[in-house]
Amino acid sequence: MKVFLLVLISLFPFISDAQDFVGTRPIGMGEAVRGTLMLNDAIYMNPATMAMTKQYSIDAQTVFQPALDRDLGLNFSLVDTRGSEVGAGLGYNGDQVKTTEQTYWKHLVHLALAQPISKFFSFGATAKTAVFDMKPKRKTYFNGDMGIYVVPGEYGKYFQVGGVFYNFARDIKEFPRQLGGGVKVVLMPVLSLTGDVVKSLSEDKWILGAGLEFIHKSGISARAGFKYDKDPVEDSATYSAGLGYFVDKAGAYYSFRNRIDNKYQTHALSLSLFF
Repeated sequence: MKVFLLVLISLFPFISDAQDFVGTRPIGMGEAVRGTLMLNDAIYMNPATMAMTKQYSIDAQTVFQPALDRDLGLNFSLVDTRGSEVGAGLGYNGDQVKTTEQTYWKHLVHLALAQPISKFFSFGATAKTAVFDMKPKRKTYFNGDMGIYVVPGEYGKYFQVGGVFYNFARDIKEFPRQLGGGVKVVLMPVLSLTGDVVKSLSEDKWILGAGLEFIHKSGISARAGFKYDKDPVEDSATYSAGLGYFVDKAGAYYSFRNRIDNKYQTHALSLSLFF
């Protein structure tokens, strides 16, 4: 615990603001994953949820959104929660952004730390840096997230909950402070229902998400989700689905998300190695 606090405190002078990456699994589940156990996606969604795993995981992901300026997303991450009491994750994401003036790359780096406080409760924090490689001047931003994850004792086999405070160090328009919470309900050993809510603290914006996840012992997994964004400018809703297969120490996953009015679609693909 002392090591975790020392490392976390050492990151605070560099924290200011940044933006998150949403990976293949969250996309397929309506982004409703903040209250469920995660590995690499925990780096971006809720760092506390990786604390109770004992795994070494390497992920490579790509996200493609043809109709938006975020045309290409490449993500690489690794998580190690095996040995010490502190779990760690490191992730890099690069997006190619096209505007009427220029095309540039946006780079995002996350460093996440997580620690189980007890067998029922864990805490995690993420320091993140965003670099917009624009001309004539490059823009750099820093920020941090913090989260909790609760497995309520003997009832933990039926449900778990999580909470996150995004961009807690600084609140600006591009990277607003947000509070997020989620719950996972186990319907049966192979099927779970999830629900999340995210609220901006500076604007009248809400995000509501719901997801279903099926994971079979054969290695086959399937996901479905719905997400509703309440925005002062324009409300929107999306539905999503995903499939995956893992065997031994490797897995491949795909998710698709479509806005209900068909303004854009998102395709996501990830490859994972586990040790």
